[in-house]
Amino acid sequence: MDWTKIIEFLGVFGLSATSITLLIGYLGRRYIDFVSTKKIDETRQILINDTEKLKHELSKKANEYQIKINSLHTERLEVLKRFYGLLTVFNDKLFILVLAGKGDEGEISKVKELYSEYYELRTYFKQNKIIINQELSDLINDLITKLHTALFSFNRIIEATTEIKKDIGTRTNDSNKQIRRDYWDKAANLVQNETPVLLDKLEYEFRKIIGVIDK
Repeated sequence: MDWTKIIEFLGVFGLSATSITLLIGYLGRRYIDFVSTKKIDETRQILINDTEKLKHELSKKANEYQIKINSLHTERLEVLKRFYGLLTVFNDKLFILVLAGKGDEGEISKVKELYSEYYELRTYFKQNKIIINQELSDLINDLITKLHTALFSFNRIIEATTEIKKDIGTRTNDSNKQIRRDYWDKAANLVQNETPVLLDKLEYEFRKIIGVIDK
């Protein structure tokens, strides 16, 4: 701004130097206020624009994250559904074998079949445990271990039964009978008392995950 020309213009009206100085000071302050206000408005608009861009980016990231979470949840539900199917079939077969079986060589094929299903169950769990939280993973592992112990015990029952038939009338025979009773008691306790408790807990946790019951 050319203040010299302004002073000359004001002097034409016969204003004193003091008046001109005061007037120029006033005009200067008004000009500064005008420029400051303009810059504030421009800065405000920049901030508004930047804020909108940031909100858009945050919304985009939130949507992408939600899609990933939903996808992971769906995958986890499919894993739990298949695992639970394998688990219940295996558990039911083992329960019937232990409580209704004779424990003789004729059931070796059933034991082999169950061992095959057990390894499928355990392998599937290990392959997918990364998407299951630690507490639930520990519960599943505990249940699988007890089921395996029950199956192993029944296998020992068959072995003891075979030895009993070989050693009729000997002390070894009495020992094998005791071994047979001990393993049968152990297997029966596992399938009747221990595994059902863990299975109930597991079912409860699964229902929470899929949203059937409140957490």
